[in-house]
Amino acid sequence: MAAALRRIEMQPGRLSVDALASDAAVSVFHFLRVFEQVVGVTPGQYMLRRRLHRAAMRLRRSSDSISSVALESGFEDLSTFNRQFRRATGMTPGAYRAGRFRAG
Repeated sequence: MAAALRRIEMQPGRLSVDALASDAAVSVFHFLRVFEQVVGVTPGQYMLRRRLHRAAMRLRRSSDSISSVALESGFEDLSTFNRQFRRATGMTPGAYRAGRFRAG
């Protein structure tokens, strides 16, 4: 699982569970079961959380456009990024970024 977690950390885009299971030299079913036991969430949930975390850090630390942050964080389009970010944080990426300046 450590190798799969490192690969997820290194690649911001979507990775297939098949590829991760192959890297771990186990079946997809076994990989999914063990990953969730070890990490506490499914590989898909973990990858989404990591992409959202990367995006949040970039929103706080850079002045890059939100669409650029979304694409470089592994999201295929701005609409999906906005929806997922709002679902996870309760605010839009723009509101999240603006909050940094009010608090600082």
